[in-house]
Amino acid sequence: MKLNSTRKGYYEVHVDGKKQSKHTSVTEVIAKGFELKSNNLGAEVRVKQPDLLIDVELSDNTDTTTVTVVQAEVKAFPTAIGAGAYSVGGRGGKICYVDTLTWDTAIVYDASTDSYSGGFYNMFYELDIPAKQIRFLVSGTIVVPSYTILDFSKKTNNANITVSGHDTNIVFETSYFQIRDLSNFILRFCSFYNDQVNAIGADAYK
Repeated sequence: MKLNSTRKGYYEVHVDGKKQSKHTSVTEVIAKGFELKSNNLGAEVRVKQPDLLIDVELSDNTDTTTVTVVQAEVKAFPTAIGAGAYSVGGRGGKICYVDTLTWDTAIVYDASTDSYSGGFYNMFYELDIPAKQIRFLVSGTIVVPSYTILDFSKKTNNANITVSGHDTNIVFETSYFQIRDLSNFILRFCSFYNDQVNAIGADAYK
C-alpha cells in the first residue's frame, strides 16, 4: 500500500486514528508516494483530497480503511525547547530583506522575486502582511530611536514573523525597545545593546 504527498516536511501516517509511521521527507509526486510498511493488505489507493485524506480499498473489497496524512509538528529551529519550541513564526510567508542599517528606509517590492526590502522598522512593523521571514543582507549596528514601543495590537496581522540574523552580525542599539501583542514570533542571531552610559546590566529589549 502506498500513500502520496507532494508537500515537504515531517509527516505522520495514521490508520483509523492510530499513528503507524513517521517520514522525514515526502517529495514523491502523487501516485508514487511512500510505502506504509506496517500494513500488508495490498490495497489500492484512491486520492480523495490530495495530501490530506485518502481512501484505501482493501483487496477483498470487504472493508474500507481511512488513512489520514497529517503534518507533524516541526520545531522553530533544531535546538528549540520550551513552550515556544514548535512556533511556526513566519514559515511559508513572504521573504523580507533588510538591506540597510538605517532604521526606517522605505519599503520596496520586487515583483520578479515576490519579496520586499527596506529598513528593519518598515519590514518588521509597517509591512502588515499575514506572515513574513525577515533576513539581513547587511551586518552592523541598527540604531533604534530611544524608547521605541511597537504595538502589534494596532495591526491587522499581529503574528507569524521570523527575524533571523544568521550569517550576519546585527546589533540593535537603543535605550529601550519593546514589542507588544505579537504572537508566534521567532527572533534569532541578533544582539541588543543599551546605549545608556549608566545602564550597565540593564536590558535594552523588553
